[in-house]
Amino acid sequence: MKLLLKGAMANGFSTELWTARRVGTLIQQHCRVQFHRSHVARLLHELGFSCQKPERRALKCDERKIEEWKRTRWPQVKKRCAVGCHIVFADESGFMMIPSVRCTWAPVGQTPIVRHYYRRDRISAIAGCRRAPSASSWDSTFGGIRSISLGRKSMTSSGI
Repeated sequence: MKLLLKGAMANGFSTELWTARRVGTLIQQHCRVQFHRSHVARLLHELGFSCQKPERRALKCDERKIEEWKRTRWPQVKKRCAVGCHIVFADESGFMMIPSVRCTWAPVGQTPIVRHYYRRDRISAIAGCRRAPSASSWDSTFGGIRSISLGRKSMTSSGI
């Protein structure tokens, strides 16, 4: 179990995803016993693991800075709303055309996180939300598709 908790990459695999086949390979390497992957899945369940879809996090994401912003800057922003200012959040996002959906084994209640680069065709869109000083809820705004990137060809919003 200690080997599983170290992570798949620490055990020589190319990604952090644990599959029943990978765990079976690990058991075979360290215990010299071979199990079918369905039996490995049963063993993992007995050890308190479940098959889960991991959360995605950007490689450049700095969790410490995010928490610091929430603790220091966000209260200041909320105070500004109380004195008559609008709060607006806008974000541009890329949607992958071919989503990569994989599951991995992890202890129950501990959602795994896989950090990776995206290098696939995507659609970029922008959206936002705002809160007026007198409003009791947030308004959402969808700005539309900004560009579509398909391989080397790209179309801007003016070309759609």
